[in-house]
Amino acid sequence: MDRVQLFEKWLQAKAREDKAKAERHDVEKAIEQLYDFPEMSQSVKCEGFKINIKKNIKYDLDQDLYSVLRLKVDPDMRPEKVKIELDTKKYNMLANLYPHIYRIVSDAVTLHINKSTIKIEKED
Repeated sequence: MDRVQLFEKWLQAKAREDKAKAERHDVEKAIEQLYDFPEMSQSVKCEGFKINIKKNIKYDLDQDLYSVLRLKVDPDMRPEKVKIELDTKKYNMLANLYPHIYRIVSDAVTLHINKSTIKIEKED
């Protein structure tokens, strides 16, 4: 199989995947309408099937407003989590400009190479 055939095959597979995903979302919406649970997560057995519906709720926090309001709440009662994440740009900068600091920090960093993302578009 040559490159062009691989590219065409990828485009066809992606189109099938997108169609199947849209169809699955339509079916899930119809199933959810059958079982309108007030709870966040509910399971039900029906005609040999076990159906689990989990309502996904997302909360957004106004960072600027909260940074002022949080001072009015006792630290033990603040509804917040602090997660330290690696700043990859600074980390890579340390490797180039400050290798002695990079060597210290790198003991706590593990590199994982995940699946590559491929996107193919047909040119007009």
